[in-house]
Amino acid sequence: MKEKFNAVLFEENGWQIAQCVEIDLASQGNTKDEAFANLQEAMRLNLQYPRATIERAFAASAAEALSRISSNDSDLREFECE
Repeated sequence: MKEKFNAVLFEENGWQIAQCVEIDLASQGNTKDEAFANLQEAMRLNLQYPRATIERAFAASAAEALSRISSNDSDLREFECE
């Protein structure tokens, strides 16, 4: 079963960062697309059996991550992971 997640993408210390809003997991790359692809791969590996515990009660961390979108260089992407 696929689950939907959201990723915030932003620049930090010269790297493009992709951070999952729902799970405390992030990845980096030279471009936003590379960081996003790396995050998707990390999520796929993280959610393989035995499956990581997913809690959707991350209101504070989600709000913090979403606040990064206010920057012109940040964006929010939705993705699915099995």
